[in-house]
Amino acid sequence: MFDPSKKENKATVKYFSDKKAIILDPNGPIRIAIKKMLIALGMKPAEIIIVDSKDKAQTAFKKEHPEFVFAAHQLKNDALGTDLLDPHLQIYPNRLHAGFYLISAANYMSSVCAVLDQEIDGFISKPFTLDSLFNTLLGTVQHKITPSQFTQDLEKGKELILTGKLDDALNMVQSAQKLKPKSANPLYWEGLIHQKRSKMDEAISCYKTGLTKNPIHYKCLSALSEIYFENKSFDLSYQLTSTLVKHYPLNPTKLPNLMRLSIINKKYDDLVTYTEKFHTLAAEDDNVEKNISAALAICGQFFLSINEVDKAESALTDSAIKSGGSIEILRNVCSTLAKNNKYKKAISLLEQNTTSQTDDKEFKTLQFELLYLSNKFEQAALSGMKIVGEGIHTPKIFEMLIYASIQANRKKSNIEDIIFEAIRLYPDNQDRFNQLLQLIPLTMEQPQN
Repeated sequence: MFDPSKKENKATVKYFSDKKAIILDPNGPIRIAIKKMLIALGMKPAEIIIVDSKDKAQTAFKKEHPEFVFAAHQLKNDALGTDLLDPHLQIYPNRLHAGFYLISAANYMSSVCAVLDQEIDGFISKPFTLDSLFNTLLGTVQHKITPSQFTQDLEKGKELILTGKLDDALNMVQSAQKLKPKSANPLYWEGLIHQKRSKMDEAISCYKTGLTKNPIHYKCLSALSEIYFENKSFDLSYQLTSTLVKHYPLNPTKLPNLMRLSIINKKYDDLVTYTEKFHTLAAEDDNVEKNISAALAICGQFFLSINEVDKAESALTDSAIKSGGSIEILRNVCSTLAKNNKYKKAISLLEQNTTSQTDDKEFKTLQFELLYLSNKFEQAALSGMKIVGEGIHTPKIFEMLIYASIQANRKKSNIEDIIFEAIRLYPDNQDRFNQLLQLIPLTMEQPQN
């Protein structure tokens, strides 16, 4: 346990003695533990602010200017703790006298990756002990309490990048590189400066040089991989991404691109491995779920392309379940199944996985299309009449409705009424609709999808 009376801890107590902190977490015991730790480190109790929403935290930022932030990853009303990072960086662009910490469960990979990807100092993993809490904080602030000249130059350079002073920033990070030539960190930040100036060759050179200093430097690997991906150098992007996956947690937000890279580079064994990993990822928020869902849909498409039907249906089913009712993902899943004549499965997944978040108009349109494509003409005709009556229509919807009505042996007068309404709403398509009128009651060719 930290003892503030010990001589070796005097500098730490002095560092925290003039600081303020804000704690945003719905769990009372967690708030108490963090507050107890901060008081032990030298922070005054009156300078520790506890709030219960992102909006109140942002208000406190403006009024109190707290140097340290402790925020739960998942907040109320679908807000995220990381939403507070940019406002805090605006107040304290130089992080030597400030800190930002995320609080969430140990298997919440997006929280872990946020620490790697952003200017977040640490990740407090629940459940924790008071000792582990002290260790997390002290391990991430020691370099701020007694900063070397290298640390001061690098942090100043990062501050200047955040405030848009790129010329001065370049001088500072290059100064830091001279002080510590074996470090990859200054090279990453120099590369970022060049990238912000659209000098991509210089940026690539810096990132590559950084990787000669440290072959698994996270930020250099990530930045270079993204540049290669955007430039369609998929083989190079895949190599770097594979190194990231090998040495760091799987980032849920990057799953779809990860899957695409594996398929483009014909690394099909990766797909099985990734699919297995998806099931171990905790669903800490809807965005993570949707990224996993999108990646599983890509998996399913691939497995169908090589006739691995059982694996495909398993991946697509999981994708629909994890979609959160996203109509874009459900349409992707259902279209994939429909193209492979799995209409019954597609309709079932669509109807079982809609939520209050699902776009009702898009859902009804997709449901109608699937009924039509599966030759369930009676149901399709009823569904089509319903959505047209609700004002949901396109020329294609009218064509399918007309054909479904004919196949369902509906009254000729009813079909004629549909055609006349279609002509009224879409006069530019009058010739096509008149053709359909002439075909009643003869069998007609299905409209093209």
